[in-house]
Amino acid sequence: MIPRYYRNHPFPESTLTLLLRQGADVDLVLRMMSGEFRTDNEGEKVSYLNMPADHIGYPMFRRIVLHLSTLQDRNALYVEPLIFEDSWTLPVASVTPEALLALEKELSITLDPKAKVYRVTKRTIGRIIVTNYDPSSLSNEERAKLNDEAEQSLDDELMVDVRYGHTGGEYPLHGRFRLRSFANVISFIGRGLTEDPEYDVPRDPRTPATSENPSFTLALVASDSKPRDVSRSINYEGRYYALAPESGYAWNKKAFLLLYQLFQLSVAKLGAGTGPSITIAK
Repeated sequence: MIPRYYRNHPFPESTLTLLLRQGADVDLVLRMMSGEFRTDNEGEKVSYLNMPADHIGYPMFRRIVLHLSTLQDRNALYVEPLIFEDSWTLPVASVTPEALLALEKELSITLDPKAKVYRVTKRTIGRIIVTNYDPSSLSNEERAKLNDEAEQSLDDELMVDVRYGHTGGEYPLHGRFRLRSFANVISFIGRGLTEDPEYDVPRDPRTPATSENPSFTLALVASDSKPRDVSRSINYEGRYYALAPESGYAWNKKAFLLLYQLFQLSVAKLGAGTGPSITIAK
């Protein structure tokens, strides 16, 4: 049985961004970890669910993450915090020497003798955002405004802003991914074997051609007899399960290793001995 923590707690934004910064494939990570992409469509809030049964939302979700993948392939995908400065003034007469010393430990303070004020500047490291441009190229005001918007998101949401005028900007995107819990990841993969299988989704015409767009996030083989042409399989309650054979790019193996990483990250939050074990033979 999966612990209650897994059922009720989606992964935080920080887990996904950690994996992306380590070089994980953005399309693989988002297809496994994200349950939906939320955006505005002509003033109306819409949600594209990462569920094959959603015949409108699922293809849109797949096209969005595939486009982000092509940005990553072209070294044009940024996963960076929004860093900006807040500034204000304090009358000199209102600040005691002791208070000034305390403020200088965390803030940048300069004296304007003519105006008889201290000009105070605070550097803030805000939320992570996925873009097709370097966020530092924006003005301070633009970064602060984007961060205000990002702060409206929950901890399990990741904001995306793909703009015209930059690589991949012919397919602009602005919205947020909402992440799954580990239990929902397992459920998504399991349903793909039975009642809600994934299927092929062609790229958007604005997205460059790419060779990696597999139908399944994690393709599995399930049979009553031991499958052939697989490196290893397991028997569970009279059925055999294995990773589907593949040639060329090892998408399935990467997907299984990602699943293992997500399990380990979940267990780390609970402490040792609180969840089932997964063993990967070397």
